[in-house]
Amino acid sequence: CHQPLCGPPVQSTQTATAAMADTLKSTREEADLHVPSSGAAFGSLPHLLMFRLATWLLLSEVLSLALSHAALGRSLEHLIAWVAREGRGIDLSAACAQHLSATGASLRPARMLFFLDRQAEVVHRARSRALAAGLQHFVVVRDGMAHSWGAATSGQLGRGSPAERFHPIPTPVPMSAPVATVACGGDHSVLITVDGTVFAFGRNSDGQLGTGSNRDSPRPVAMHVTQAAQAACGADHSLVLALDGRVWACGRGAEGQLGITLHEGVDRSLTP
Repeated sequence: CHQPLCGPPVQSTQTATAAMADTLKSTREEADLHVPSSGAAFGSLPHLLMFRLATWLLLSEVLSLALSHAALGRSLEHLIAWVAREGRGIDLSAACAQHLSATGASLRPARMLFFLDRQAEVVHRARSRALAAGLQHFVVVRDGMAHSWGAATSGQLGRGSPAERFHPIPTPVPMSAPVATVACGGDHSVLITVDGTVFAFGRNSDGQLGTGSNRDSPRPVAMHVTQAAQAACGADHSLVLALDGRVWACGRGAEGQLGITLHEGVDRSLTP
């Protein structure tokens, strides 16, 4: 069910369709408006009604309304373009032209709007999920929750000291805040929460957890960096892209993988 901006809740698509049709009819009668015929614009409809059509109902319900109301049905394509512009901020004419140019195939406005809505949904789902693989472990982030599975000998699953060497079933990693993204090294993992805080766990023999020590950590510990947006890991080192644009590096650097010059005789950095 959908809650309207005001008034009682809408109980069904049929109820919403009938209510909006009655609203449109009364609005037209009171304001002495006419619904434009095919080829005309919908700019003459009241902005409040436009807003409600675009936000109160689902796209399928708007189409149902248009099809059930004779006057609107005659201008279905213009109604769809109008709903896309007012409710989604989408220029369907430009989108259809771009699709035609790229693929050589034309799409009607209704199909294009459904396609764009579906595309936006898929992108949103993709952005809410992340997957990373280490040498023998995996971490996936879905809807703010991190799950890990695989080898646990160095604490790389982030669930405390392992009772078993391998965990084949994805299990939640205990975190105090929702997780935005993940990166995995050989035997360590790095998580970034939605507020930009960086946590790491697992093998730390070269300081790849960025904690200032070389002790392994079977549970997430805060890395000594500022708020971050992205992370990447090599086998024994970690890189973090901070929100201010700086890149922080820690762990093994004997082969130059940290991007900095280490002191003679030093082959690692315990702090970023």
